[in-house]
Amino acid sequence: MRLTGTYTAAGAEMTAQALAAGSGLTITRVEAGAGTTAASATALANICQTPTLMRKQAGNGACVLEVLLNSGDAQAAYTLRELGVYARLGNGTEKLYQIFRLDEGLSIEPQTDLGITFYLTERILPAETVQVVLAQEGYITAESCSSAISDTAAESAAALNAHETAASAHQALFNEKANASHTHSAGNITAGTFGGRMVAPADTAYTTAQVRNIVLSTASPSGGSNGCVWLKYEA
Repeated sequence: MRLTGTYTAAGAEMTAQALAAGSGLTITRVEAGAGTTAASATALANICQTPTLMRKQAGNGACVLEVLLNSGDAQAAYTLRELGVYARLGNGTEKLYQIFRLDEGLSIEPQTDLGITFYLTERILPAETVQVVLAQEGYITAESCSSAISDTAAESAAALNAHETAASAHQALFNEKANASHTHSAGNITAGTFGGRMVAPADTAYTTAQVRNIVLSTASPSGGSNGCVWLKYEA
């Protein structure tokens, strides 16, 4: 199976402009079709599925696009006849840039597990002037992993340094912690057992209902404090 690439009219114009301005070109996507597209067309004829742009490589100074086509991604069976490469200059409008035709049709069946990698070459523009918009879903490279790890390490180091140098790094936690000696209102005590003997303060408000000290003894009352209740009993 052989691929032959040709520039569309729009693609030839974009290439000439890029060369004249010394600017770059961005490859945005690749489409797979079952038709025969004219060089003057602005879109690929009879598009059947969108292959995945995997990466850009440099080969003898030229830009080589690695494109993966999975038959399982097709919505219906078709005969692959051509691939269309879309591109844009700067922030300009995306246009059909190149058409790569197969010398013979290739049957694509969705129910089969067929993966085909195409290497599409841009021979006029230098590889370093061609950018590629890669598909991110389900695709990761060693370079992107390394970059993510490096970014995460830098962010962690910065956060740790900020924490270590902050004068009040733990102040928010300290503010939430109660002092060793503190007071609660009676309404906050709803259950539980006191850890020791609790003594009510001396109080002369004898007609007011309140917590009072109670003493049980076989001896007659002596000592005590105001408000204390003393019960004498016989042993």
